[in-house]
Amino acid sequence: MNAPGTAERTWRRRSLWLLPAVLALSLAWRNDDNVPQWLVNRELRPRDVPAQAQGALGGAQWKLLEFGIIDAPARRGWLPGSRASYAAFEVQVQADDLPRRWQACRIALHDARGRVWRPATEPVLRMAPHMARGCLAAAHRGVPPGSKLTIMEVFMLPPDVARPLTLSVSVGSERPAYLRFAVPAAD
Repeated sequence: MNAPGTAERTWRRRSLWLLPAVLALSLAWRNDDNVPQWLVNRELRPRDVPAQAQGALGGAQWKLLEFGIIDAPARRGWLPGSRASYAAFEVQVQADDLPRRWQACRIALHDARGRVWRPATEPVLRMAPHMARGCLAAAHRGVPPGSKLTIMEVFMLPPDVARPLTLSVSVGSERPAYLRFAVPAAD
C-alpha cells in the first residue's frame, strides 16, 4: 500500500520541478517574435544633438528651435502647481515619403529622474497656421523635399520636475535610434 503513495509523491515532485522549465519554454515559444519586435520599438540608441545644431532622422534634419516653460492655463483641467512646457522644432524635409518614414513618430520630454512625458492631448497654446501640432500631422501635409516645417508640442510638467531636461524624437523607420536634444536651462 505504501508503494503507490510513494510513486505518486515522486511524480508530483518531478512535475513541480519541471513546471518552471515548461513555463519558460512555452513563454519563449509564444513570444519568439514579440521580443525582437519589442526591442525594435524601444528607443535604445541616442544620437545627441548639441544646442542650435541639426540631427538627421527619418528623411529630415531636425533642430530644436525653441523651448520654454510657462504657467499652465487656468481652468483647463491641469493639475494644481503644474506648468506647461512647449517645444518647437524646425524640420528641413529631405525625403518625399514622410508619412511612411514617420509612422509611429514620438516626441517626448525626459527629466533627470528618468520620468517621461508624452505631449498633452488638449491644445494649450494657439499656433500659427504654418505650424503643425505633432510630427504625424506634419508628415501628412504633403510638403516637398527642400521645404521647412515647424512642429510644436506641449507637455504638462509637475512642480517637482528634475533638471536637466532632454527632448527625444523617434520615428518607426529608424528605431531603436533616436535624437536626443539638450534643453536650455533657463525657464
